[in-house]
Amino acid sequence: MMRAREMGEPRFLVNNAGATRKAEPGSWTEAHWVDMLHTNLLTTALMSQAFLAGPIAQGAIVNIASVRGLPESPRIGIAAYCAAKAGVINLTKAMARAYAPAVTINAISPGFVKTAYMDRIDSELISDWLNTMPIGRFVEPEEIAAASAFLLGQPAVTGANLVIDGAWSIGGE
Repeated sequence: MMRAREMGEPRFLVNNAGATRKAEPGSWTEAHWVDMLHTNLLTTALMSQAFLAGPIAQGAIVNIASVRGLPESPRIGIAAYCAAKAGVINLTKAMARAYAPAVTINAISPGFVKTAYMDRIDSELISDWLNTMPIGRFVEPEEIAAASAFLLGQPAVTGANLVIDGAWSIGGE
């Protein structure tokens, strides 16, 4: 078995941390906000910092944000999550300027992705979401993976936020 040191320094990082916990206004707590900001934003910042501390001649970072981080797509019941993912988008842009041209840093803002999370959602809500999807289906995880691979290999693309939501955010809820 090869040890990490024998394989060389990492050149790519995909920050894919995320969790959504609902909290309506009036029930917000400091613990809820700290949890959402830590899980969705702080981990991205600290993992990126650790990655960038290494001897990188050329590399790339992709941060997974969310359409809920876009100015046109927040939802009050998950405001802390939305704020954290908006922070990921802005952190991405700030880091891209600071580390170009050696490291490209981009974000992807997925919409509704067909994951195990969807198995826990009420079928009526799933139907409502599908009715708002111009492409008529959820985004596949493989589509997010392919976009990540694309961005990791594009030395001229940095500071971008690629929205992959089947056009949902153009006319979503």
